[in-house]
Amino acid sequence: MSNVRTDSRDYDVISVGSGHHELIAAAYLAKAGKRVLVLERQDYIGGGCVTKELAPGFRYDEHSTVHQVILSNPLLKADELGLKARFGLEYIYPDPAFASLFDDGSLLVSYRSVEATARSIALFSRPDADAYLRFSDMALRVNPLMEQALFSPAVPLGTLISTLSQSAEGNELLLMSLKSGLDIISEWFEHEKVRMHFVKLMTENLQTPDEKGTGLGALAMVGAVHATGLGLPRGGSGQLTQALARCIAHYGGTILTAQNVTGLLRIGWDSLKETWPGWVLRDLQKWLTNLEPANIIASRSYSPLDLERDSSSFVHGDIHGAAPFFHQMNGHRPTPDLARYTCPAWTSSIWSGHSCIPGPD
Repeated sequence: MSNVRTDSRDYDVISVGSGHHELIAAAYLAKAGKRVLVLERQDYIGGGCVTKELAPGFRYDEHSTVHQVILSNPLLKADELGLKARFGLEYIYPDPAFASLFDDGSLLVSYRSVEATARSIALFSRPDADAYLRFSDMALRVNPLMEQALFSPAVPLGTLISTLSQSAEGNELLLMSLKSGLDIISEWFEHEKVRMHFVKLMTENLQTPDEKGTGLGALAMVGAVHATGLGLPRGGSGQLTQALARCIAHYGGTILTAQNVTGLLRIGWDSLKETWPGWVLRDLQKWLTNLEPANIIASRSYSPLDLERDSSSFVHGDIHGAAPFFHQMNGHRPTPDLARYTCPAWTSSIWSGHSCIPGPD
């Protein structure tokens, strides 16, 4: 690797691990002018977003194959890092997008076209085909809203509920969000095979069908099939990883493999939390009037170390980030139920990535 430095103090940011989420963060930071180092325990990068050679000339994706949520991310939608324009990443979009082959040989197919998908469903159930036209119409109408929610800072749960409750459609979304994906699919469709087809699609996003609070996943996945399609990087899923690596190197970052990190030394949080609020306050004063220290009745500052000390739901490797449940998709994280997602053999560690479990999407 190029740009190798021998002292960690030569870097502004060090990423432990090179899954594609870590590489994306490292690439943005490198482009922003930060001195970035990525350390990877394996002799390859990408985590589960990797394409390996099974035999000479035969390549396979070890885990992640189809890319869906990331296609709506400004990273790719606006090509913010130039992965497609400058660093060789290209997507192909198969049509049909996905299909379900049943034991009796029957086949249910979802196409990019809503009408073609409905015709496939009609082979199993005419009422379900008509219901799909309505369901997909709703999914496509709310898809921009859901995209915005995915890639914008989370708002408090109370604010979100208040906003959604202002319209009939918002209230319907709110109700759907509290149910499970299986609840939603069962309410809209009658035929068992049609239900199985869409439950399978929803679970591709690492949501179990009967978990309450995941209902919007069914709507989101159907909307994504028709809005963006399901993408495959040309050359294998690992081409996303390789494009990110080229981007990091282009902006002066360093990636080192076969680096087994055994511990993290954390210093300075307690002193930083005393100065950081002042920086934030000065920045906000550009946009808010009367935001002066004299007008602040009370305040309290927390650091990650404080969360470890004070919150029983944060210690022993609990995650702090997004999760697939409605009540976690807001500004009230971390929540106690996240405590079961721990990082083996590590304490006080944080998973990165929207799914918050080991491995990529």
